[in-house]
Amino acid sequence: MEQDTHPVGEGKLSRELRSRLEQLESGETVRAVVLLDVGTEGPRSGHRQSAEERRAAIQRVRQSAQAAVSAIDTALEACAGRRLSPEANALGSITVEATPQGLEALAQLPSVRAVLEDQPISLLAGGKR
Repeated sequence: MEQDTHPVGEGKLSRELRSRLEQLESGETVRAVVLLDVGTEGPRSGHRQSAEERRAAIQRVRQSAQAAVSAIDTALEACAGRRLSPEANALGSITVEATPQGLEALAQLPSVRAVLEDQPISLLAGGKR
């Protein structure tokens, strides 16, 4: 059995985000999407879920995320960051604004699966199909 030699949280921030964080001035903040490890797996039977099943799955994700969101709030308060999402979404993610140190602290939490830079989404050129 191979032993993991990476520090906790190292792989949770992409190389690109780490590079961007290194360029920021002290105290500057960046928006990020935090993917939570909510421990729920959806059905993989290949059948389409009913509306009721989808609502129940979303509720399970949000309930599972409650403890993780509490730990994230604590880490953000310690690093002068803040949560921008009122609660975890259906995919188990939240948006935050934090300093590089704050994002590093979030990456160390066991309930965090990944930290991604929040980027704008725009239409492709020639938008009509």
